[in-house]
Amino acid sequence: MRRNSDVTLPDTNSVRPVVLRNGVDIEDPLRVVLGFLEAWQLDFSDRSRPASFGESDLRLANRGGARISAAEIAAILERRRVIERALRAIPPGASLTGAANSVPWPPLRQLFDAFADIRGVGFSKTTKALHRKRPSTIAGYPSRVKAPPPPARVHQLRVR
Repeated sequence: MRRNSDVTLPDTNSVRPVVLRNGVDIEDPLRVVLGFLEAWQLDFSDRSRPASFGESDLRLANRGGARISAAEIAAILERRRVIERALRAIPPGASLTGAANSVPWPPLRQLFDAFADIRGVGFSKTTKALHRKRPSTIAGYPSRVKAPPPPARVHQLRVR
């Protein structure tokens, strides 16, 4: 077994090759799966704490390309209570695709306002830091967004 951060991974040589239909051979199927997981940066973190927010969330956002500096992390964590209060007010299953009156606009605004005025932290870093907490409500990776929110809703999320 080899270690990768806090996860113990099996030796890829211990898995036998796989033969798919049409004669396609995969000599090292475990390496293929691990490569897929790494490429897509799938999150297997503890989802039981959807209202908590801490340094580990910011480090995870950095792994996703947020590039939040140590000084920015410190500034964000100073606002942790406000961020967590807003997260508690937004149901984990809330979605922007629901009816307009079902979207928790005031708590979303409070959440984004908590990140406002932090030097170097704009909309991109904010959404990357918050996306995993409320993925159906906060798009963290614009390249994966299929369509922008309807024009009537865009003005409601403006960051100061």
